[in-house]
This record gives sequence, C-alpha cells and structure tokens, in this order.
Amino acid sequence: MTMRTNDLKKLIQTKLKTVTSLVYHEIADEKALYPHIVFGFDRIDLGDLSRQDYVLVIDVWDKGNSTTRVDDLADSVENLLQAENLPQENVLPTFYLMDERNVLDEDKAIKHKQIRFQIQNYDR
Repeated sequence: MTMRTNDLKKLIQTKLKTVTSLVYHEIADEKALYPHIVFGFDRIDLGDLSRQDYVLVIDVWDKGNSTTRVDDLADSVENLLQAENLPQENVLPTFYLMDERNVLDEDKAIKHKQIRFQIQNYDR
C-alpha cells in the first residue's frame, strides 16, 4: 500500500520549486513574498479501477503593475508539467494541461493566474 497523496505532493512541490523557490501546498505563508505559487489537488473518480485521477490546481501570484512575471511563471509551470510522465518509486503520474485562466483580484496590484492539470496516476 502506497502513500500516493504524500508522494504526489512531494513530487509536485519538488518540480514547482525548480521554477520558483516560494511554493506552498494549499495555503501560502502570511508573509509570503511575490511571486509565489500555491497548489492543491482533488481526487476525481472516472471509473477506472486501475488508476487514480486528480485535478491539480496551481495558483501563480505576483504583485505589481505588470503581468510579465506572472505570465512567465505560468508559462514555466505549463512547460514543466504538460504531458510529463514522471514515474517515482511508488507512483506513476502523468500530467495533462486542462486550462489556464486569469483571476481578477479586488487589489489591482495583485496578479493571479490559475492553471489546472489532470493527473493520471498508477501505483507501482
């Protein structure tokens, strides 16, 4: 029996830290600097008994007048994970881009993009 949730979380955190060192699972630190990434995922049941599917939600945050950094960081995340098969010791996930969207904030200085991936995961 594997601990697939924690294995996936560790893998995602490690991969995202290659594009920025400020990566948080579900909730950013209150004093988090910009830009930073927050990620989380939910299990979805597509009826396939041989794998587990998840939706990975990645929020890219920046603060400033320009969207350049948030756009570049979002592009880096997409390039990093799109169609990537990343076998690990206990899990065998493949990532597929679902969509990307801009998220407007009441604070006009906050720049926010959300990227979603489907993860198709098999256990070893």
